[in-house]
Parts: sequence; structure tokens; C-alpha cells
Amino acid sequence: MTVHQSVDPDVVIAELTATGTVVPTGQPYRMSYVVVVTVRDGRIAHYRDYWNPLAAPDLTSAAVIPVGTDV
Repeated sequence: MTVHQSVDPDVVIAELTATGTVVPTGQPYRMSYVVVVTVRDGRIAHYRDYWNPLAAPDLTSAAVIPVGTDV
């Protein structure tokens, strides 16, 4: 995970990668995300995540992105 400094001290921006297994197919899953979180009074006030829908696998088929592929 990479965390980026924001000019707003209540906002955290992070890049992360989720990995796992697609249950119906048993195929590996890997997707990169950018997450923007706003915190107020110690609680998450707003959460947004961004990902590339063109790189998203069809979770109901075997058409998944192999582990190790940059997305």
C-alpha cells in the first residue's frame, strides 16, 4: 500500500491492491484501487474508491486477470 499526503489533514489517499480467489471459478483475483477517505471526529465520514472497470474480471466466468498482471 502507498499512502499519499493530502493538503487536508482529514483526508487520506491510498493506493492498494486486493488479491484473492474468485469462488465460482477458483481463479486468482487481483485488482488495484485508489481510495480516498475523509475522517471527522475519529470516524470515517466519507469513503470513495476508484478502480479500472476495463480491467475488472467477469466474476461469473473464467475470464479473470492472472495474478502478477499489472492492472
